Amino acid sequence: MSDEERPKIAGLLVEARKLRADGDARQALSLGEQAARQAEALGEKKLAYMAHDSSIDFALDSGAADRMLVHFAYCLAQCDRDPSAFHERSILWKQKWIVSEAPAFPTIPRDRIAALLDDMQTRFVRNGATLRAVHERRMTAARDLGDFDETGKHLAAWQAEKRDYYSDCIACEADELAHHHADLGDDDAALEAARPILDRSLSCHEVPHATHPLAMRLLQRKGRDEEARALFQGAVRRVAGRLNLIVAQGDLLLYAAKNGHLRSAALLAQKHVANALAHANPYMRMKFCARASAAAAILVAPRRSTVKWHLPEGIPGRGNDGGYALTALRDHFAREARDLAAQFDSRNGNANVSGFIERSMESFLA
Repeated sequence: MSDEERPKIAGLLVEARKLRADGDARQALSLGEQAARQAEALGEKKLAYMAHDSSIDFALDSGAADRMLVHFAYCLAQCDRDPSAFHERSILWKQKWIVSEAPAFPTIPRDRIAALLDDMQTRFVRNGATLRAVHERRMTAARDLGDFDETGKHLAAWQAEKRDYYSDCIACEADELAHHHADLGDDDAALEAARPILDRSLSCHEVPHATHPLAMRLLQRKGRDEEARALFQGAVRRVAGRLNLIVAQGDLLLYAAKNGHLRSAALLAQKHVANALAHANPYMRMKFCARASAAAAILVAPRRSTVKWHLPEGIPGRGNDGGYALTALRDHFAREARDLAAQFDSRNGNANVSGFIERSMESFLA
């Protein structure tokens, strides 16, 4: 590589990181991938590895989990091919992200997901790590695969194992536990897990961004309306522009609808529906659509059958006046959620994700 070409590629990565810091993860990913292609074409392995490694971060922030899988596969292959130059210890943290994302794609078969989990465990043991993060990923994978009866043993193993460098931070673990209990229908356990986040004892770069929208829904269902209301405006600000938080954005849309905040619901729909429907993660997209369907159903009233929401092209129910029929929105989003759930059921070999979505949509209306 010439002295001129190396600084140009390095400059692309510097610019990409600045864009990520400024909140433009999509453009950061584009520049990161450009840098990776150029470095590979020139045979510069270390710079290519750096570009692919950085692109994992950019892909995570932009919600492009499919691209994250590609970049991780490149880095892992380099670690296996030349361990003296690329030590696998440097990639273990990001392996957690990959194993978390894989079950969210119905095109990735069960045996491949099992192999990813086993590979993660092998590498963690080889590098002297505890299995805390592995047990947590086995729990979330079992949940996404519809193996709900299997989650309990993995939860117990996760909680029993020692923390180490590769464990998620305490705040992130509390958030994961809260969402896990909520998905399994245990509101009390979910709120108890979220309690140190709600009382501000725990926080991090990612928490309470997704925790507060979840807690608002559960608190209101428990009749604790004032506590839920106090979280709303801060939650709206935190999730704005965060492409990896579309489920939390759906929770906020649902909350606004349940509380008759028509303007807030319209603004949230305008900000988030297009990104959610184009999101690369099918499991997150399914959960958002379930929430959007319930929000539309809740807004139907004797004197209100339409809403003036700015939505992407192709969504049915738009009238000549620009308003959308709420029943059409309700049915469209429900159909999207159910179609995705059916794809997961086909991959999983059970009907449990469909059951989960039906129970979720019913509970959202309560």
